[in-house]
Amino acid sequence: MKPLRSFAFVLVALLMHGCPPPDPAPDGSVGGDDAGGDSGVYVGDPRLELGTGEGRFDTFEDGETLDLVSGCQGAQHVWVAMRAWGIDRRGPIIDVELIRDSDGERVSQVFRVRVSFDDVGEEYVDVFGLTLVVPEPDTAIGEDLTLRATVTDRNETTVMDERPIRIEWGEGGCG
Repeated sequence: MKPLRSFAFVLVALLMHGCPPPDPAPDGSVGGDDAGGDSGVYVGDPRLELGTGEGRFDTFEDGETLDLVSGCQGAQHVWVAMRAWGIDRRGPIIDVELIRDSDGERVSQVFRVRVSFDDVGEEYVDVFGLTLVVPEPDTAIGEDLTLRATVTDRNETTVMDERPIRIEWGEGGCG
């Protein structure tokens, strides 16, 4: 009896080894659609809108002054949010930077993350609460700056936006 069980175990192990696992998606999930059948792809012309916000997407005007807030780990950052149309919301790569207009120098840390956008409506998706760290505030406060973002989804659709801003110390952050 035992040799038969051992043979069955080896046979099952060999059969399982012959089937490669499904390729993981960029966001780490395996398989096709989400459990709800959502393909993650939103229709319309691909585009991106930069905003601000810790807990939701808020718009701002070009040239507006955004708050630089103290973070819980000792650095300071600007809250960044995005709204996108026509992209796959599941696990795109997000790149954000803050450039000083006078000399083209980046005054933020390199910010690159793979994170899914949230379903908001039938036409667009949002992501918010992104912390763009400004390691040396004196190089950015009171300067004309450009907030620039690029999002590349799993289908290689790329959308970009950039907005002129200024930053000043603001309330909030870790307190």
